Amino acid sequence: MKGMTTTFAGGIGHLLASWQVYAMVAVGVFGMLLVQSAMNAGKLLAAQSGLTLADPVLSVLWGVLAFHERVRSGWFVVPEVIGMGIVAGAVVALARSPLLSESSREG
Repeated sequence: MKGMTTTFAGGIGHLLASWQVYAMVAVGVFGMLLVQSAMNAGKLLAAQSGLTLADPVLSVLWGVLAFHERVRSGWFVVPEVIGMGIVAGAVVALARSPLLSESSREG
């Protein structure tokens, strides 16, 4: 997206002639197919937990490694780590909830 918006500064013709637009569409379609495959492979609960945890981590890694984005450091890291811990704990608690097991739906 960042590469595409930078390319758009050259005009719509330059944008449509660049590879970034088509790569973004292809990756979006491929990602949607992977998510659908994960959700069809088993319980929604198992797939959703992994997606919930992986999405923000992969987004930050992609921005830092591919686009050389800078991540804030200093005291900002403490609330970020606390937030990540809360999200991870909530996902684990949801995944292990007895209310979502098959046996709780019977009877």
